[in-house]
Amino acid sequence: MRKIIRTKSFVNQLKNWQKYKIASEEDLKHYISKLRVITEIISAISCQPTFIGRKVNYRNSKNINYFLYQQHVIFFKLEENKMTLLYFIAAKRIKQKI
Repeated sequence: MRKIIRTKSFVNQLKNWQKYKIASEEDLKHYISKLRVITEIISAISCQPTFIGRKVNYRNSKNINYFLYQQHVIFFKLEENKMTLLYFIAAKRIKQKI
């Protein structure tokens, strides 16, 4: 199992998403359920010996992968001993093909 490292930008983006989305108790339950599923996906990826998934196709992105969950994109870098969570972005904000 790899060590999961969250970057400062990843944590800040999660906090901003929380501030923006939660207006009622229903929104809070929805936020928690989405966050729980995303956390389960991240832990499943970190336990796998190799991740056959989607790689970012930008020129400057070396070994950066991503996965989609509903309308959210999570970017991460997978190494032998650690998994670094880089960004958490709403998919509507991405206008180009990843």
